[in-house]
Amino acid sequence: VQETLLAFAQAYRNGAYDRGKGRLSRWLFGIAYREILKARRKLAQCPERSVPDGESTSFWNQVPDERDADLSWNEEWRRAMLKQCLSEVQGKVAPFTFRAFEMVVLEKRPPEEVAEELGVSRNRVFVAKHRVTSQVRRLCEEYESAV
Repeated sequence: VQETLLAFAQAYRNGAYDRGKGRLSRWLFGIAYREILKARRKLAQCPERSVPDGESTSFWNQVPDERDADLSWNEEWRRAMLKQCLSEVQGKVAPFTFRAFEMVVLEKRPPEEVAEELGVSRNRVFVAKHRVTSQVRRLCEEYESAV
C-alpha cells in the first residue's frame, strides 16, 4: 500500500495523470496492480523470502489476474461510492425518510410491512424511497463525473 501511494504521489506530481485518457480510479488501479506485480517479482527473486512449494495461502498466490482484479476493483469502487452517497444522503433527509428507504431497499422488506411497522401509509413509504433513491443517484452521478 505504501509503495502504491508513493508511486501515485510521484506520478501525479509529475503530471502523469491525464483526465482525458480516463478516470483517476482506473489510473490508480493500474498503479496498484503494477506495484503488486513488482512486489511479486521481487519476492520470486529472493528465495529465502519465498513461500514454500504447495503453500497456496500466501497473499501473492491469491492475487488474481489483471482481468479479475479489474472486476474486483470496479465492484469495490462502486460499493465505496454508494456507501459514501448513502451516508451523505442520510445526513440530509429526515430520519423517518431514510429508515423507510433502508427497510424497503437495503433490507428488502415489502412496502406494506414497512408501512405497518412505521405506522404510515404505503404511499408515504414509496415517497420516502423515491426521495432517497433520487438523491443517492444524483450524488453518484456527480461523483462519477468528477473522478
